[in-house]
Amino acid sequence: FGVSPYGIVSVTIAPGVTPAAVPGTLAVAPASSADGISVGSNAGAISISAPVILGANQTWSVDATGASLNVSGAITGSGTLGISGLVTLSSAANTYSGATTVPNGGILQGGATNSFSANSAVTVSGTGILRLNGFSNTIQSLTGDGTVQNNHASTGATLTAGDATDLTFSGTLQNGGVGTLALNKTGTGILTLSGTNTNTGGTTITAGTIRQGVANALTSGTALTINGTITFFDLNGLNASVSTLGGVSTGTVTDNATGSGTSTLSITTAGSSAVKITDGASRTVALRVTNLNGTPTGFSLSNSANTFSGGIVLTNSVGGTRMAPGTITAGAYGTGAITIGESPTDQAGIFFQTATQTLTNPIIFNTALGTDRVGIRTDAAGITLSGVITANLAPATFTANTATAGSFTLTNQVTGASGLVLDITSLSASATQFLVTLNNTAGTNNYQGDTVVNFNAASGKSATLQLLAANQIPNGAGTGNVIVNSNLTGIGLLSLAGGNVASTSGTVTLTLGDNNANGNHSGAINNTSGTLSVTKIGSGTQTLSGASNFGGALTVNGGLVVVPSSPLTGGPLGNSALVNLSGGGISHTASGPVDFNRTIAIGTSNGTVSVASATGVLNLNSLTAITSTGGNLIKTGPGTLLIPASTTLNGGAAGVVVNEGTLRAGYGSAGIATASVGA
Repeated sequence: FGVSPYGIVSVTIAPGVTPAAVPGTLAVAPASSADGISVGSNAGAISISAPVILGANQTWSVDATGASLNVSGAITGSGTLGISGLVTLSSAANTYSGATTVPNGGILQGGATNSFSANSAVTVSGTGILRLNGFSNTIQSLTGDGTVQNNHASTGATLTAGDATDLTFSGTLQNGGVGTLALNKTGTGILTLSGTNTNTGGTTITAGTIRQGVANALTSGTALTINGTITFFDLNGLNASVSTLGGVSTGTVTDNATGSGTSTLSITTAGSSAVKITDGASRTVALRVTNLNGTPTGFSLSNSANTFSGGIVLTNSVGGTRMAPGTITAGAYGTGAITIGESPTDQAGIFFQTATQTLTNPIIFNTALGTDRVGIRTDAAGITLSGVITANLAPATFTANTATAGSFTLTNQVTGASGLVLDITSLSASATQFLVTLNNTAGTNNYQGDTVVNFNAASGKSATLQLLAANQIPNGAGTGNVIVNSNLTGIGLLSLAGGNVASTSGTVTLTLGDNNANGNHSGAINNTSGTLSVTKIGSGTQTLSGASNFGGALTVNGGLVVVPSSPLTGGPLGNSALVNLSGGGISHTASGPVDFNRTIAIGTSNGTVSVASATGVLNLNSLTAITSTGGNLIKTGPGTLLIPASTTLNGGAAGVVVNEGTLRAGYGSAGIATASVGA
């Protein structure tokens, strides 16, 4: 087609009619593949509605000036088709099987849905463009380094491509307009994407494999859906970022690159996913997860065949990235650690809403800010965390916000440089207590920060930390304080501002005072069954002022236990009938007279009784005896101490030393060896 005659701006070639009334066809069979249909400069709009047979390999070329070619007739045949200039195909009945090439300067444009031949392998190279123009289309396969685009002002379109061959497309997938471009991979072959893609319509793998040839080969932040029975997204040793990971349980994300290392798949609007995620033969796969406080429902995985070991990082987001496991499928979260946040100022957390669930992954706390509530939250009972808990950049923090009983049980080690925090944020009047149980029977916990158990004054509800094994709260040099505003069964320094220490069963000893620090507990120390004893060690002072009912002995091996109120039964010293003093002592700080109402047994080291108020009178006369196995009774403080006549100190071999205040004694000479004043 040459320059149009004056006044003619378009030429239409329609099918003729044979004598048999059968529409005719246009058979194009050039001697050279460089020939075929040529539309010259200013030839006008050429439209071919007749069926076209590609009788030989050929090229359709259209000059960019004043010319166009639109073929709406069905194209059949086995010849190859090269495109030069802009050619529009508008028939959904195109079935030609020869390859299609769109080289430099060529644009093959869709004029209707499925107007590209599904039987033709397409190569787009250089500045060539395969343009969908708002119409979804299917081709046999895609390769080359050119551009695939939608280029529509509003309508999105999908390109479906793939067969059994392994091909590489190193060009660009782009929207080219407001309308998005999506890619659907079919066929059992491998399509390697190694270009810089910007399309935002998402990627679906219906069959075969999409392999990354460059990092983030899929447009960052777009959806990846893996359907079909044997389908793979191969990270190929490179990181990738998608908005969501959808699909079926037979779809797989993996890393088939050689060598060692970890590839990370980032999911930026993470919801639930049933896709299988596995390590490769030599490389590991990790996840980075982000969402906006559970939008749409929180992040969760459900495929029991997941074997990835690189772990999961819950990253920072506005409102907090939320993992919401729901009903946990064993193995779904792989074997690596779940890391909450990357810095202490990040907002991220885990939210349990389904009762009686077990999460086996290690958990690393880098932030305690959580999402709408701090830390790891449960609104259900019976949550078991069996992996190692690491309080890394932030305390391991657990919370509840529920009208029912929320509870965690930690059965593995709690470790790390930070502490352990229990918090209850529920304002519901019907809320019950929040319980966290430490039950690391295989070893000891060695986290270094404070242990904090909080109380919610607004709701009047409390958190409880229960210990079902020994040495669950670290003590000794390098560990923090225990700060309990609620309930605790524990071991270590007790520095509390209200709330209870509770033992529920068995024979338990609460040991206080490591690091020679001072503690203050205004709450109760209780046992509902079994026996709870309290032992004070270290040179510090431990103040007890709550109404307690523990029934085991109080033993003071160092420092002082300070009692600022009445030490009668049900007071700060509970229901204990025996106070053992050996290197430590009791200090009563209230004024006025009060009965001590307990037996004092002094060990091989001296035992001290202090009456700290000048007007205070501590009466031991109601006791059967004060005994000793070698240590002396040391009286300190400006107040008055009354001791009974039955006092027997080491069979009369030990004595009484009054360093300050007044001692009123009713003992006989056989009970003590010496009585010293001001010694």
